[in-house]
Amino acid sequence: MPQRRDAADRHLILTGPMGAGKTTVGRKLAEKLGRRFFDSDVQLELKHGYTARVLAERRGVEWLHAAEAEALEAAVEAADPSVIAAAASVAEHPHLDELVLDERVVLVLLIGEAPVLAARATLGNHRRAVPVEDYSQITRRRVRRLGDLADFRIDVTSFTSDQVVERILDNCFGATPERGKP
Repeated sequence: MPQRRDAADRHLILTGPMGAGKTTVGRKLAEKLGRRFFDSDVQLELKHGYTARVLAERRGVEWLHAAEAEALEAAVEAADPSVIAAAASVAEHPHLDELVLDERVVLVLLIGEAPVLAARATLGNHRRAVPVEDYSQITRRRVRRLGDLADFRIDVTSFTSDQVVERILDNCFGATPERGKP
């Protein structure tokens, strides 16, 4: 896994399983960095008028995954560096390697213990319902694929969203005196 510490001019893509905290962490990170925040769930709802859950029910899961990949591509094409919360389904994007190995991107994989994340994933009505057994199987496959490409990964199981943000900042920009670190 490559470590790109200088993320000043790069998009920060947060990905990981449902319930990993991509949206919560992404919003906080974007605010802290003064960057625009793209969330694939919000982008889908703005473009298509429905949540990911409804789109999966009406158009199918494959269609939803293609739309999620399209949302990621559009966000990466934004001129200014931003923070992007991308669905883990992008692990199945046919051109994922080209997209995330682009010099404009730092890929951060948020991972965690499956039972914890599966429980979090049931919160809210915007996510498609996935049985726990399927959730674990899908998550393992996607984390394996995304882990091969990620610049770094953070286990979010026992950290607050603020702690996850600090870890991302340390990995991307290094420790800074103004954050109380040597």
